[in-house]
Amino acid sequence: MAYIEYRQRGKKKLWSFSIRERSKSLLHKSGFKTKREAKIEAEKVLHKLNTGSVLSSSMTLSELYNEWLDLKILPSNRSVVTKKNIL
Repeated sequence: MAYIEYRQRGKKKLWSFSIRERSKSLLHKSGFKTKREAKIEAEKVLHKLNTGSVLSSSMTLSELYNEWLDLKILPSNRSVVTKKNIL
């Protein structure tokens, strides 16, 4: 489960958020004028993380291909011939 922290920083009192999981920092963004703006952006990013829309920067091309294959192609309703052609 990800933890979101909101803070007001600097002389301009701009808001920032950090998304952490256990002791690992997943993302940090700042420069929001209100806490509400920071919260909305954090929720969008968290949704992308939970749905798998965000790619890891350390992911190799073969790992990305295998993930795509496992999530999109193999469980689809496509014919066996089409699946073989994709592979």
